[in-house]
Amino acid sequence: RANNGVSTLDVLKIRKHILDEKPLPIPYAQIAADVNHSGEITTLDIILIRRVILAIDEEFANVPSWRFLPEYALGSQFTFQPFLDFNPFTAVWQAPDGERHYRAADSPISKSYLDDIELNLLNPDVTIAPTWSFRAIKSGDVNFNADVEGLLSEGGNGYAFSTIPHACLQTGQTATVLVKAQTTEDIDAYQMGFTFDKDAIEIIGVNQGDIAPFTLDNFGFNQLADGEIRTLWIDEKGDPIKFENNLKTLFKINIKAIEAVCDIGSVIEIEDNVLAGIFLDTEEAVVPMTLKLELIPGIIRHKLEQVYPNPTGTSISFQVELGEAATVSAQVFDQFGNYLTTSGSYGAGEQTIVFNNTSSLQQGTLSYVITAGSETFTGNIIKLQ
Repeated sequence: RANNGVSTLDVLKIRKHILDEKPLPIPYAQIAADVNHSGEITTLDIILIRRVILAIDEEFANVPSWRFLPEYALGSQFTFQPFLDFNPFTAVWQAPDGERHYRAADSPISKSYLDDIELNLLNPDVTIAPTWSFRAIKSGDVNFNADVEGLLSEGGNGYAFSTIPHACLQTGQTATVLVKAQTTEDIDAYQMGFTFDKDAIEIIGVNQGDIAPFTLDNFGFNQLADGEIRTLWIDEKGDPIKFENNLKTLFKINIKAIEAVCDIGSVIEIEDNVLAGIFLDTEEAVVPMTLKLELIPGIIRHKLEQVYPNPTGTSISFQVELGEAATVSAQVFDQFGNYLTTSGSYGAGEQTIVFNNTSSLQQGTLSYVITAGSETFTGNIIKLQ
């Protein structure tokens, strides 16, 4: 499985490497981090790993789940020039069949030092263990905790929701569920898996709470039909969530009742078998959290379905589903006060609002505000250029 051993802790370590706060160990963790096989570690690797954690992607598209380095390649008879321990992406293995680079496309023999090798069975060295031994590198797993024997458990850390008492939500009514958290620690990253009773509620969508940045890409809805949701959060810029022992809304879930719901805590529950719950402080330690659900009834007619591409370059599209005809306005702005805006009247159904030219916005984290009728959706995307 591509997600074996891969969690938000790996994403946090990769982010610290990118920001030059704490470099990843050379060479194996850096090879594991480069899941898009570009020969460098970038925010795109974080995005691809996030998609695997959230079960949006079942596999990494550009690398296999496991990569292997022959043990005898590290022996004195065959050398790396430049050295593997200096930079795995520029290292060249002087192999028996010719030079092998990190990427096969850069190698004269069209094979990388992580590709297959041929053994001469007449060579006496075939009888010694290093000839048949390999160092296995699990893609995305930079802290080396992948399960290689089927013995490890993905158990969580005992997180559970308590519920703020609420009036019963009647069949057909809509509401917003605030997912709240409280701690004395600063939180650098988190991940959680939920189950919900699909016979009791329909998930309409999610929206931003008190925490920024917020993106729909931090949620995995591929198993929504099975009553499962996955989510994670990390700030690529390195800013933690400062709770200071205050109760903050992590995000909001919009729901519609299929049957009467008198205790939202019995309908939405944390489930570590979906995705192990982890809240990490700035020292990468798992910390206890107070987690609560608060249900607020209200009319919900519209849904922000998708914001793409993320990261973006020159254009941004917002896909909304309108329950009825409405005026929709969209604003996108950067951290320097530059902004784009548009507004128009749209009929019921799926609609797309597009900004084709974002050249006036600076690269970095962009914020958006989408207003459909009386409902507002906010969040963030990344602009690379």
